[in-house]
Amino acid sequence: MRNYSITETARELGIQRATLYEWIRLKRIPAPTAKVISRVRFRFWTEEELKTLKKYKAEHYQKKPSRKRKQTPNMTE
Repeated sequence: MRNYSITETARELGIQRATLYEWIRLKRIPAPTAKVISRVRFRFWTEEELKTLKKYKAEHYQKKPSRKRKQTPNMTE
């Protein structure tokens, strides 16, 4: 079974890491499991947990509309 870091999870979901941190902080999604490797704490989600996150995103996440560029007047008339 594969584990996904926060960065890998964000890429899989197509969102920013900051969005994941916000969802964790607001307790909208379960926090990843922490593992200490060589005195460094890493946080991972399992494949099953990733499926849960994908389901949450599909139900609750709405991408913000992008800003449209203003069209400059055509100077070659």
